[in-house]
Amino acid sequence: MKLKNILEANICAFGQTIFDMHSLEDDEFCRALDFYLNANDLDEILEEYAYEFDFDMDDIQNKCKNSSCKNRGWDYMDIMNCCRSAFLKTITEDRTIDVEAFIDNIVNELKNK
Repeated sequence: MKLKNILEANICAFGQTIFDMHSLEDDEFCRALDFYLNANDLDEILEEYAYEFDFDMDDIQNKCKNSSCKNRGWDYMDIMNCCRSAFLKTITEDRTIDVEAFIDNIVNELKNK
């Protein structure tokens, strides 16, 4: 799976966990992420969560263009482990629900994989 798809699925999972489930639990995030990683069409839901977070979707394009790992493919377990770590880091260490910080944490985790 490519970086762009991973980031889009994570925005949806992050949004669902926070806005729909009213939760910061990593197990609920992982269940949501599993669903969105396997979903075919995220455009509508992605747009909704981007609006909720006041997130500029062009930021994903910029992250992908500037990342050294933009064309690398990851397997499912690597994605789940890295994204779970990024979720926990954003919530516990950064103490925020800012999606931009979360995206940065994901990219850093995947880069170190």
